[in-house]
Parts: sequence; C-alpha cells; structure tokens
Amino acid sequence: MLSSIDLDKYFTVIKGWNGGKVCSKSDILNSVISEIKADKSGAVLVGDSEYDRKGAENAGVDFIGVGYGFGYKPDDIHNYSFYIAKTPSEISDIIDKL
Repeated sequence: MLSSIDLDKYFTVIKGWNGGKVCSKSDILNSVISEIKADKSGAVLVGDSEYDRKGAENAGVDFIGVGYGFGYKPDDIHNYSFYIAKTPSEISDIIDKL
C-alpha cells in the first residue's frame, strides 16, 4: 500500500501480516526492532486501536494512541493511561515527553 502512494521511501523497514503464518502485532514489532538493530527502550508504536496498544505492551515498548484513526477518539483522552495525539503533528511533541 505504501509503495502505491509513494510513501515507502520514508521507511527503512515495512512489515505486516503477509497472508501466511499468523503473527501478532508484538511479533511484527519485535521483528522490526531486531531487523534495524534498535534498542526497545527507544521504540514507540503509534496506533489507533487496542490491538496496537496491546501489541506495544506485549513487546515492551511505549505506545502513543492517535485520535484521528478508527479506535481512539479525542474526547476520550482522559479515559486512557497513555498519550493520545489528536493530530499527526502532535506525535513528535508526545515523543519528547516519553
């Protein structure tokens, strides 16, 4: 999908379910972290669902929810124990707080 809209050039690694072996979000996240030889302490998953949040938790990395996707709504920001970005530009500000 990312290559079809010319966004793949902004990513070092792109992973997801490939239709084969079932894997969890935390499996995918751990695979990316391993492939780029990153330290988990510096990793952050940005997502819009509880599946994303649980994947980050299971992988042992920080999580930022987004209020402009399918899952989290900006009005619910006080109901969660993690940061929720209302706009894409807020993500970098939140990362600075982690």
